[in-house]
Amino acid sequence: MSNKYAYIKTAAELDRALRDVSHEQKQLAKDLDRDVRHLRQNYSPSGLYHRYTSFVSWSGIALGLVRGLKRVIRGK
Repeated sequence: MSNKYAYIKTAAELDRALRDVSHEQKQLAKDLDRDVRHLRQNYSPSGLYHRYTSFVSWSGIALGLVRGLKRVIRGK
């Protein structure tokens, strides 16, 4: 594993390397913030509701209720 800062010999090179590290840290912080917001959105109650209700057939449920009510009404 090589040390990418081994080339530093002058104060100008050190300043440049420090700016690069600072820029990388800021970019990583932005990426982490974006990922956290994405996770919060996807795992919020409304996010989970929307994710899992797509598997539910609301028309099928309504039709089953109507059929069940018809059976109850005919039985009486």
